[in-house]
Amino acid sequence: MTRGLLGRVPRPGAVPIDYELAGGPSLTRLEALLIKGLPRPLAALVEDLAELIRASTMPLAPRRLLRPGMARLTARVLGTQMRRASLPALSHVVGRLGVDAGWVLFGHVHRLGPLRGEQETRWQGPGGRPRLLNTGSWVYEPLLVHNATAPHPYWPGGAAILDDDQPPRAIGLLDSVPAGAMH
Repeated sequence: MTRGLLGRVPRPGAVPIDYELAGGPSLTRLEALLIKGLPRPLAALVEDLAELIRASTMPLAPRRLLRPGMARLTARVLGTQMRRASLPALSHVVGRLGVDAGWVLFGHVHRLGPLRGEQETRWQGPGGRPRLLNTGSWVYEPLLVHNATAPHPYWPGGAAILDDDQPPRAIGLLDSVPAGAMH
């Protein structure tokens, strides 16, 4: 989403490599300009929040900044980022690349979905196509699942079931494995 706001979206008719090589102003520079113009207490708060959000989406987040006890917050932040930015961006890229598919399966982000009972329209492109399915993660990440129990959107072991004549569905293969066995 921020790349789009900063003018980093490739031209219409772009090919996959154009998305990898898209350049433009960095979010870090924009953040620096914003912080520079704010009063110091507010700037410090914005800076800390930006670092928390950035770190919560990194697989090797600095442990001194984030604690497993913050798992509910980091999972919520990452879930919001996925709903508002990642899923719409993926749908947009698929459309711009001219992929005509009913379903697009991916596995880049930690969150498994859509899960049973979730609002499926959040996992669909404009007009309902394509429908998206993410296989989630195979990494037990305490910053996302500390004190959680499966089924959980960030529990490791996500996969997709592909049956003939049925839509793909997201499942948790390790949902019966206790957290203590994953360390």
